[in-house]
Amino acid sequence: MKISQALPCPVLNIVEEKLMWKPQTPKNAMALLLGGETGFSAMVQFFWNAKKACIVMVMMPPPTHPTNEKPVCLHAS
Repeated sequence: MKISQALPCPVLNIVEEKLMWKPQTPKNAMALLLGGETGFSAMVQFFWNAKKACIVMVMMPPPTHPTNEKPVCLHAS
């Protein structure tokens, strides 16, 4: 919800499955998936185990565009 408010865009346009996070240092750290309980727990654990203050970057693809097209229904006559 906070990400959609900051962009701004509807929550449904955010592709949650592709949210990624990585620590700022080291610069070559691998980005990890943030979506789901496992990814979020891993990020929290990173903060919990940090010896000093740390910065985490959150990355995501651009929000999807809502479809304005009406569904097409084909009926055989």
